[in-house]
This record gives sequence, structure tokens and C-alpha cells, in this order.
Amino acid sequence: MYPVSSVHIVYKPTRECIEIARKYSGVFRERGVSVEISTVDDVSPRFILNKDIVVSIGGDGTMLRISMMLQDEKSIPLILPHPCGRRNNFYEESMPEIPVVVERIFKGDFVIHTYPRGRLCIKGGCIDFLNEVAVVNKDMGRVVGFRISVVSPGIHSTYEFEGDGLIVSTVPGSAGYNLSAGGPLITGDSEELIITHLNPMQLGMPSIIVPAYASIIEASSRGYVILYIDGDKLKLLDKGETVRITGSTSYLKLIRFSTVYERIRTVLSRRRIVY
Repeated sequence: MYPVSSVHIVYKPTRECIEIARKYSGVFRERGVSVEISTVDDVSPRFILNKDIVVSIGGDGTMLRISMMLQDEKSIPLILPHPCGRRNNFYEESMPEIPVVVERIFKGDFVIHTYPRGRLCIKGGCIDFLNEVAVVNKDMGRVVGFRISVVSPGIHSTYEFEGDGLIVSTVPGSAGYNLSAGGPLITGDSEELIITHLNPMQLGMPSIIVPAYASIIEASSRGYVILYIDGDKLKLLDKGETVRITGSTSYLKLIRFSTVYERIRTVLSRRRIVY
């Protein structure tokens, strides 16, 4: 038996997701579990830290929001993803019926899939991210110069380029903004950081992949740039202000009921052009 005494349900505020949240709440409460509920817009760290399970009902945006709330690696709960959104890269395509899901959780009939995260450090502290960090020119339409430093085992390299910005993504995040910007899709459980340049003036500039656990990436710009983390605007960076990105020792732990995940087909099939 897997011990579950407290659950927090985070849902995207749509009619479909509300109904799924209501069903989970009822089934868990029938089992004597303490259940709290909040929308993805209202969730905060104090709601979900130290819970046994957090149920994520929505799409990738819901999962990214939950990840941002989980910055204390000593108190990260298991996350149960239930798809209810447009983009569901962190979710299983088909789920058992909700009573069956809860029954299997109590029986311990599931696997835990760990998702690596990255760590962004700026003045004032560090933040763990699940998908990517983006550094984007404040004045879009005008190129700006960037300076990138990469320190990795056997490598200490600095280079410059001109363009609209750069993305540093994790392996899970390679299916997001990175892929849209022409970066590689990476599968499996490897832990890497991917640097992808946004509209560089230098032709043929490839993405750069380095091991996350033993690399330090530092980036700065000659102009004012905006810093985004997992799709949210974080701050305006001054000229020459440096951001540091490394791998994180804090992982997300997602409940899975299948040991097989067809990542390539799942990601690419949702990006088809439909006329």
C-alpha cells in the first residue's frame, strides 16, 4: 500500500478540467484523504509543498506553473498528471478511469518518472526551471550582441553572436520553445542543456548541447534584454548583466501508469499543420 493522506489538485479553469478535478476530489475524499483544490492561476508554494500528491489537471502550462512553485527540493511531492489541455508533453496520452487511477496509487501500482530541471542564477538568487530560460532582445526588430561562456569538462569556451536572443533548455524543454526555434528534439532520460540561438546574423549557427550536471553557461548582452523562465517574464536585464545557468539537483517526480512513452510521435503529431 502507498501511503496517501494529503492531496492538492491544481486545475486549468475550463469546464472539462473542473469536472475532472471534481471527480478526483470525490474519489480521494471517499478514501479519507485530505483534499485541497486551486486553479493554476491561484496556486502557491504553501498549497502544494509537503503534500503527498499534487494532481495536475491541464496542459504543459499547468505543469510548468507547478514546477515554478516547487523550489524547495526537500519538500517536492509526487505529481499525478491528468491531460486536459492543448499541449500535453508531460502527460500520458490515455489515462485509466479516475477510480482506477486512485486505486492503483493506493496499491503502489505505478512507476515514478523523474524529470531533470535546470537552475537559473541572477542577482538576488536562483530559480529551478523545467523547460527553458530565454534571453530576448527588448527592442525586437533590431539585432543585439550576445556573449556566451560555456564551462564543461575539458571545455572552457567563449563566443559572441548577434541576433534576437537565445534559449537554454532542458531535455524535457527541448520539445517546447527550443524546437520551435529550430533546436533539436532530445529523447530519453539524458541530462543535457541545449543552447539555441534566436535568428542569429551568423549563418548556419547550430545549437550547442552540453552535459547539465557538469556545465556552467553564462550569457550577457550589449543591450537591454528581457529574461523569461518557463514562459513567464522574469525581469529586464541591464546591459552586460550576466545570467548563469546550470543543471539542477531538484527533479520533478511524475506518476506514470505505463513504462513506455512515445515522445517523438507524441510531440511531432501535435505540431502538424492542419488546413
